[in-house]
Amino acid sequence: MHTFLKKHLAEYSTCCLEDCPNELCYVEVPLRVAPDPSKMSYESSGISPKFSRVRIARSVPVITETDSQTESRAANASNKQLSIQWYLPSLAKPSDDTETKILLLYAYNTKPVKISNMKIFSSVSVFSGYLWIPLVRVISLQEELSNLKQQVEILMQSSRSLSSASEIASFPEQSETLKIIPSTKAKMNIAKVPLDEKTEEMAKRCLSEVQALLSLVPALSSPLTEIPFDITLQSIAALESMFDPANGCVITEESLFNWITSLLQ
Repeated sequence: MHTFLKKHLAEYSTCCLEDCPNELCYVEVPLRVAPDPSKMSYESSGISPKFSRVRIARSVPVITETDSQTESRAANASNKQLSIQWYLPSLAKPSDDTETKILLLYAYNTKPVKISNMKIFSSVSVFSGYLWIPLVRVISLQEELSNLKQQVEILMQSSRSLSSASEIASFPEQSETLKIIPSTKAKMNIAKVPLDEKTEEMAKRCLSEVQALLSLVPALSSPLTEIPFDITLQSIAALESMFDPANGCVITEESLFNWITSLLQ
Protein backbone atom coordinates (compact mmCIF):
# COMPACT_ATOMS: atom_id res chain seq x y z
CA MET A 1 0.00 0.00 0.00
CA HIS A 2 2.89 2.37 0.87
CA THR A 3 4.48 1.72 -2.52
CA PHE A 4 1.22 2.18 -4.43
CA LEU A 5 0.27 5.44 -2.71
CA LYS A 6 3.76 6.85 -3.07
CA LYS A 7 3.81 6.07 -6.79
CA HIS A 8 0.31 7.19 -7.74
CA LEU A 9 -0.69 9.85 -5.19
CA ALA A 10 1.50 12.94 -5.30
CA GLU A 11 0.00 14.30 -2.07
CA TYR A 12 1.11 11.18 -0.22
CA SER A 13 4.59 11.09 -1.74
CA THR A 14 5.37 14.65 -0.66
CA CYS A 15 4.54 14.15 3.01
CA CYS A 16 5.21 10.46 3.78
CA LEU A 17 8.25 9.18 5.61
CA GLU A 18 11.48 8.60 3.68
CA ASP A 19 11.87 5.18 5.30
CA CYS A 20 9.06 2.86 6.22
CA PRO A 21 8.86 2.41 10.05
CA ASN A 22 10.52 -0.81 11.20
CA GLU A 23 7.26 -1.97 12.79
CA LEU A 24 5.58 -2.01 9.37
CA CYS A 25 8.33 -4.04 7.76
CA TYR A 26 7.00 -7.18 9.42
CA VAL A 27 3.34 -6.78 8.45
CA GLU A 28 2.07 -9.84 6.55
CA VAL A 29 5.58 -11.36 6.56
CA PRO A 30 6.39 -14.60 8.47
CA LEU A 31 8.52 -13.92 11.54
CA ARG A 32 11.18 -16.35 10.35
CA VAL A 33 11.81 -14.18 7.29
CA ALA A 34 12.66 -10.74 8.66
CA PRO A 35 12.99 -8.24 5.82
CA ASP A 36 15.90 -5.83 5.60
CA PRO A 37 14.57 -2.36 6.59
CA SER A 38 17.11 -0.76 4.26
CA LYS A 39 15.22 -2.27 1.33
CA MET A 40 12.04 -0.52 2.40
CA SER A 41 13.25 3.04 1.67
CA TYR A 42 11.77 4.96 -1.18
CA GLU A 43 12.56 8.17 -2.99
CA SER A 44 10.34 11.13 -2.40
CA SER A 45 9.11 12.64 -5.63
CA GLY A 46 8.96 16.19 -4.25
CA ILE A 47 6.49 17.14 -7.01
CA SER A 48 3.68 19.48 -5.99
CA PRO A 49 0.26 18.66 -7.51
CA LYS A 50 -1.13 21.06 -10.10
CA PHE A 51 -4.63 19.66 -10.25
CA SER A 52 -7.23 18.86 -7.61
CA ARG A 53 -8.45 15.72 -9.36
CA VAL A 54 -6.68 12.58 -10.54
CA ARG A 55 -8.09 9.47 -12.18
CA ILE A 56 -6.05 6.28 -12.51
CA ALA A 57 -6.90 3.37 -14.81
CA ARG A 58 -3.70 1.54 -15.58
CA SER A 59 -1.65 -1.57 -14.95
CA VAL A 60 -0.32 -1.55 -11.38
CA PRO A 61 2.53 -4.01 -10.73
CA VAL A 62 2.91 -5.01 -7.08
CA ILE A 63 5.81 -6.97 -5.62
CA THR A 64 4.71 -9.63 -3.15
CA GLU A 65 6.53 -12.20 -1.05
CA THR A 66 4.92 -15.42 -2.23
CA ASP A 67 2.21 -16.54 -4.62
CA SER A 68 0.05 -17.64 -1.69
CA GLN A 69 0.27 -14.20 -0.09
CA THR A 70 -0.48 -12.60 -3.44
CA GLU A 71 -3.61 -14.72 -3.78
CA SER A 72 -4.72 -13.92 -0.21
CA ARG A 73 -4.58 -10.19 -0.97
CA ALA A 74 -6.47 -10.48 -4.27
CA ALA A 75 -9.69 -8.49 -4.48
CA ASN A 76 -13.00 -9.41 -6.02
CA ALA A 77 -16.00 -7.19 -6.73
CA SER A 78 -18.99 -8.99 -8.17
CA ASN A 79 -20.93 -5.73 -8.55
CA LYS A 80 -20.28 -2.01 -8.96
CA GLN A 81 -18.67 -0.50 -5.88
CA LEU A 82 -17.55 2.99 -4.88
CA SER A 83 -15.10 3.17 -1.98
CA ILE A 84 -14.64 6.45 -0.12
CA GLN A 85 -11.95 7.42 2.41
CA TRP A 86 -11.06 10.79 3.97
CA TYR A 87 -7.53 11.91 4.75
CA LEU A 88 -6.26 15.12 6.38
CA PRO A 89 -2.49 15.29 5.71
CA SER A 90 -0.40 17.23 8.18
CA LEU A 91 2.02 18.65 5.60
CA ALA A 92 0.58 18.57 2.08
CA LYS A 93 -1.77 21.39 1.20
CA PRO A 94 -3.59 22.38 -2.01
CA SER A 95 -2.09 25.18 -4.08
CA ASP A 96 -5.01 27.52 -3.28
CA ASP A 97 -4.73 26.99 0.47
CA THR A 98 -7.04 29.71 1.77
CA GLU A 99 -8.98 27.48 4.17
CA THR A 100 -8.61 24.08 5.83
CA LYS A 101 -9.28 21.34 3.27
CA ILE A 102 -9.48 17.58 3.51
CA LEU A 103 -8.69 14.96 0.87
CA LEU A 104 -11.49 12.80 -0.46
CA LEU A 105 -9.90 9.59 -1.81
CA TYR A 106 -12.11 7.46 -4.02
CA ALA A 107 -11.97 4.30 -6.12
CA TYR A 108 -14.73 2.61 -8.08
CA ASN A 109 -15.32 -0.14 -10.63
CA THR A 110 -17.96 0.07 -13.34
CA LYS A 111 -17.92 -3.66 -14.11
CA PRO A 112 -17.37 -6.79 -12.01
CA VAL A 113 -13.68 -7.23 -11.20
CA LYS A 114 -11.73 -10.28 -10.16
CA ILE A 115 -8.06 -9.78 -9.34
CA SER A 116 -6.48 -13.20 -9.03
CA ASN A 117 -2.89 -12.06 -9.48
CA MET A 118 -1.81 -8.69 -8.12
CA LYS A 119 1.54 -8.90 -9.95
CA ILE A 120 -0.24 -8.52 -13.29
CA PHE A 121 -3.44 -6.49 -13.21
CA SER A 122 -4.93 -4.13 -15.75
CA SER A 123 -8.51 -3.00 -16.04
CA VAL A 124 -10.20 -0.19 -17.92
CA SER A 125 -13.22 -0.40 -15.61
CA VAL A 126 -11.42 0.56 -12.37
CA PHE A 127 -10.79 4.22 -11.52
CA SER A 128 -9.42 6.14 -8.56
CA GLY A 129 -8.56 9.70 -7.65
CA TYR A 130 -8.88 12.43 -5.06
CA LEU A 131 -10.45 15.82 -4.41
CA TRP A 132 -9.54 18.65 -2.05
CA ILE A 133 -12.75 19.72 -0.25
CA PRO A 134 -13.22 22.44 2.41
CA LEU A 135 -13.49 20.68 5.76
CA VAL A 136 -16.11 23.07 7.19
CA ARG A 137 -18.45 22.36 4.25
CA VAL A 138 -18.02 18.59 4.67
CA ILE A 139 -18.95 18.80 8.36
CA SER A 140 -21.93 21.06 7.61
CA LEU A 141 -23.19 18.74 4.86
CA GLN A 142 -22.83 15.69 7.09
CA GLU A 143 -25.03 17.37 9.72
CA GLU A 144 -27.66 18.25 7.11
CA LEU A 145 -27.65 14.68 5.79
CA SER A 146 -28.08 13.39 9.33
CA ASN A 147 -31.16 15.61 9.75
CA LEU A 148 -32.47 14.44 6.38
CA LYS A 149 -32.05 10.79 7.40
CA GLN A 150 -34.03 11.41 10.59
CA GLN A 151 -36.82 13.04 8.58
CA VAL A 152 -36.88 10.10 6.15
CA GLU A 153 -37.10 7.69 9.09
CA ILE A 154 -40.08 9.64 10.46
CA LEU A 155 -41.85 9.46 7.10
CA MET A 156 -41.10 5.73 6.87
CA GLN A 157 -42.48 5.13 10.35
CA SER A 158 -45.66 7.05 9.54
CA SER A 159 -46.10 5.13 6.29
CA ARG A 160 -45.49 1.80 8.01
CA SER A 161 -47.94 2.64 10.80
CA LEU A 162 -50.68 3.44 8.31
CA SER A 163 -49.93 0.30 6.32
CA SER A 164 -49.91 -1.90 9.44
CA ALA A 165 -53.17 -0.40 10.68
CA SER A 166 -54.81 -1.15 7.34
CA GLU A 167 -53.52 -4.74 7.29
CA ILE A 168 -54.61 -5.40 10.89
CA ALA A 169 -58.08 -4.07 10.15
CA SER A 170 -58.37 -6.36 7.11
CA PHE A 171 -56.67 -9.47 8.62
CA PRO A 172 -56.72 -9.22 12.45
CA GLU A 173 -55.73 -12.88 12.87
CA GLN A 174 -52.47 -12.21 10.97
CA SER A 175 -51.46 -9.06 12.86
CA GLU A 176 -48.99 -10.83 15.19
CA THR A 177 -47.41 -12.72 12.28
CA LEU A 178 -46.86 -9.50 10.34
CA LYS A 179 -44.95 -7.98 13.27
CA ILE A 180 -42.24 -10.66 13.33
CA ILE A 181 -41.33 -11.10 9.68
CA PRO A 182 -37.51 -10.67 9.75
CA SER A 183 -37.21 -9.40 6.19
CA THR A 184 -39.71 -6.57 6.66
CA LYS A 185 -37.20 -4.05 8.04
CA ALA A 186 -34.66 -4.77 5.29
CA LYS A 187 -37.30 -4.30 2.61
CA MET A 188 -38.37 -1.01 4.18
CA ASN A 189 -34.79 0.30 4.07
CA ILE A 190 -34.57 -0.08 0.29
CA ALA A 191 -38.14 0.97 -0.46
CA LYS A 192 -38.69 4.37 -2.06
CA VAL A 193 -39.92 6.85 0.52
CA PRO A 194 -42.73 9.24 -0.51
CA LEU A 195 -41.50 12.71 0.47
CA ASP A 196 -43.53 15.63 1.71
CA GLU A 197 -42.70 19.13 0.45
CA LYS A 198 -40.43 20.00 3.41
CA THR A 199 -38.36 16.82 3.13
CA GLU A 200 -38.08 17.13 -0.65
CA GLU A 201 -36.64 20.64 -0.30
CA MET A 202 -34.20 19.36 2.35
CA ALA A 203 -33.10 16.60 -0.03
CA LYS A 204 -32.59 19.02 -2.93
CA ARG A 205 -30.44 21.33 -0.78
CA CYS A 206 -28.28 18.46 0.45
CA LEU A 207 -27.84 16.89 -2.98
CA SER A 208 -27.07 20.28 -4.55
CA GLU A 209 -24.26 20.69 -2.03
CA VAL A 210 -23.00 17.17 -2.77
CA GLN A 211 -22.96 18.04 -6.48
CA ALA A 212 -21.09 21.29 -5.81
CA LEU A 213 -18.43 19.65 -3.64
CA LEU A 214 -17.76 16.87 -6.16
CA SER A 215 -17.76 19.13 -9.22
CA LEU A 216 -14.52 20.20 -10.86
CA VAL A 217 -15.68 23.84 -10.77
CA PRO A 218 -18.04 24.15 -7.75
CA ALA A 219 -18.94 27.77 -8.55
CA LEU A 220 -20.50 26.67 -11.86
CA SER A 221 -22.65 23.98 -10.26
CA SER A 222 -26.37 24.82 -10.45
CA PRO A 223 -28.83 23.85 -7.69
CA LEU A 224 -30.83 20.72 -8.44
CA THR A 225 -34.44 21.12 -9.47
CA GLU A 226 -35.12 17.37 -9.35
CA ILE A 227 -33.84 14.57 -7.13
CA PRO A 228 -31.52 12.44 -9.32
CA PHE A 229 -32.25 9.08 -7.66
CA ASP A 230 -34.90 7.34 -5.57
CA ILE A 231 -34.77 8.45 -1.94
CA THR A 232 -34.55 5.43 0.36
CA LEU A 233 -33.32 5.12 3.92
CA GLN A 234 -30.38 3.08 2.62
CA SER A 235 -29.31 5.71 0.07
CA ILE A 236 -29.50 8.62 2.53
CA ALA A 237 -27.66 6.63 5.20
CA ALA A 238 -24.94 5.86 2.62
CA LEU A 239 -24.59 9.55 1.75
CA GLU A 240 -24.37 10.47 5.42
CA SER A 241 -21.57 7.92 5.89
CA MET A 242 -19.85 9.13 2.73
CA PHE A 243 -19.50 12.67 4.10
CA ASP A 244 -18.46 11.66 7.60
CA PRO A 245 -14.77 12.72 7.62
CA ALA A 246 -14.01 10.38 10.52
CA ASN A 247 -14.95 7.30 8.50
CA GLY A 248 -15.08 5.83 5.02
CA CYS A 249 -17.80 3.90 3.25
CA VAL A 250 -18.61 1.63 0.31
CA ILE A 251 -21.56 2.52 -1.92
CA THR A 252 -23.21 -0.26 -3.92
CA GLU A 253 -26.78 1.00 -4.40
CA GLU A 254 -27.01 1.35 -8.19
CA SER A 255 -28.85 4.65 -8.69
CA LEU A 256 -26.77 6.42 -6.03
CA PHE A 257 -23.57 4.86 -7.42
CA ASN A 258 -24.38 6.04 -10.95
CA TRP A 259 -25.07 9.60 -9.81
CA ILE A 260 -21.96 9.96 -7.63
CA THR A 261 -19.60 8.46 -10.24
CA SER A 262 -21.08 10.72 -12.94
CA LEU A 263 -19.93 13.69 -10.83
CA LEU A 264 -16.44 12.23 -10.40
CA GLN A 265 -15.84 11.68 -14.11
